[in-house]
Amino acid sequence: MRMSRADAELIKKNIISLTNCNVRVWLFGSRIDESAKGGDIDILLKMDQPVLRPAQLSNTIIVKLMQQFNDRKIDVVLEAPNLDLKPIHAIAR
Repeated sequence: MRMSRADAELIKKNIISLTNCNVRVWLFGSRIDESAKGGDIDILLKMDQPVLRPAQLSNTIIVKLMQQFNDRKIDVVLEAPNLDLKPIHAIAR
């Protein structure tokens, strides 16, 4: 994984503070490829509770993390009981 433990913990801390349910956080995409360079931060969030406003939650998380990571591009994929699974969910897993 091309991310420091401190950065991973910062991501988890921010996500936990912005959600009101149990959430599991997965990094996916180019960041899990040790031989790759650069790239955005792709995150899959699996929540155990329905998300009432998924777009708002995703945007809030993205803005918060972009502030923490000097405007690095962040992509967030949500998985929750009330949200349809898309092909990106299989890719992320």
